[in-house]
This record gives sequence, structure tokens and C-alpha cells, in this order.
Amino acid sequence: MTAATVLGRADLLKLANTAADVFAAGQPVPADIASAAGRQFDLVLPFGCSGPNDPAATAMGWQYDAGTETLRVSATPIRWSEADWRISQSDEATTATGFWINRPWSSSERCPARTGEAAPNGTAPVTLPGQTLAIATFGEDRALGRDRRAFETVQRVHQFDGAQGFRLRITGRLARAETGPAVRCVQPAGIDQHPICAIAASIDEVRIELPATGATLATWTIDRAS
Repeated sequence: MTAATVLGRADLLKLANTAADVFAAGQPVPADIASAAGRQFDLVLPFGCSGPNDPAATAMGWQYDAGTETLRVSATPIRWSEADWRISQSDEATTATGFWINRPWSSSERCPARTGEAAPNGTAPVTLPGQTLAIATFGEDRALGRDRRAFETVQRVHQFDGAQGFRLRITGRLARAETGPAVRCVQPAGIDQHPICAIAASIDEVRIELPATGATLATWTIDRAS
């Protein structure tokens, strides 16, 4: 990886895994994370992989009305408080907004080919862990500037097939040193908990794309002054 390389999903996951490892061990931030500040990134979040849902009930989702041929796709930024990421009162970045990175164990930019496996009869259901990785802007001047509104598009689409879900593409730069480390981690439940980390970023653009064709359904440029 050269300094000129735009960091993709796999690169960001590698940085986050390293940050979680050293944080859990109580070690200082390594040079590769410190030097990543200011680097450009292009992060893809596949979503809606299991089919349509109610966009009002989940952070990212979609619905399609075959009768009216109306497709609604939305992604709502999450707003965290300073307590969520252990931000000190003296830190100017007292709030954070962003998105959880789904399936952070996979570098794939597409929905998985399989949506799940049935459990054998007589076995207890598997409880999935909570979210462990996010991408977030820290500080009001770097917030997404949408007053908690969703990035949403409503379009007329003929014969829509959502089997491959959608992609949320987020581009920008990793936070520079003066805004704190490029990856912040916490362990609210103690040292036996998997670290929960946030990639600190200045987000420039958000897009919703169709993975089958790569077509862009909607684009939002983030206005820092909004």
C-alpha cells in the first residue's frame, strides 16, 4: 500500500483490526495508523441483503411497491454522544455521526451469496454479537449536516429485483491528527469485550448504488456549513 493509494474497504478493515488489537493490549497507536491521517478513502457498505424491510425501522433499508412501481431506499446516519466513544469534555469533537460497518469480518463489497444457514433441530439459536466497527465524523463542523435525516431516494422503477441489495458508498479522508486518532476504540464492558471502534473521517460524499450494474441511484455532497 503506497501513500497515494485510496484506501478501500479491505484497507480500512485492516487498520481497524490493528487499532482494536493494540487498544486491547494497552499499546500505543502504531505508525501505520498515525500516518493514515488525511488519507483518501472509498468505503462500500452493502445493505438490504436479506430483502425489503421498513426503512423507518432500521438504519439502512429499502422497499418496493410493485403496484406503483415505487422504489424507496434510505440510509440514516447514527448520532453518538461523547460518552459512547469516551470523548473527554475538553475535546472539541463532542459528538459523532456516521454508520455502522456491517459484516466487518468481510472485505467483500457485495451482499453474501448465501443469506444464512438453517440450524439443526434441537440446537439453541445463535446470538449474533453487537456492532463493533463504525465510520464516523467527530465534531459538529465535520458532521454529516443532515439534522438526523436519512439519505433517501424514491424512484419509479419497472420490475425491480433486489436480490443483490444495495451499496452505500462513502468517500472522504481519514481524520487528521488534530482531531484525534484515525481509529478510536472503546471497551465499555471491560477487557474481555471485543473492542468497539470508529474510523474517524471527514466525509465528502455519500452515494446509493445498484451492485448489479454499478449505477448510482442518488448522490449527496456533504456541505460542512450546513
